[in-house]
Amino acid sequence: MLGPDVVVAPVLTKGALARDLYLPQGRWLDYRTKKVVVGGGWLRAYPAPLDTLPVFVREGTPIP
Repeated sequence: MLGPDVVVAPVLTKGALARDLYLPQGRWLDYRTKKVVVGGGWLRAYPAPLDTLPVFVREGTPIP
């Protein structure tokens, strides 16, 4: 986490195309797809190919 409102979840395993990641309670915006995801649990096998960096921003957080 980058502070309380941003989660960055890069792939850490060579050759992996997806990863599990935990989002804390709240509503989170997938910065790339702009889809809202409800937190408070694990996202299993979240797509994260090498050219994609999963970034989630807590809904309502201003991003410059």
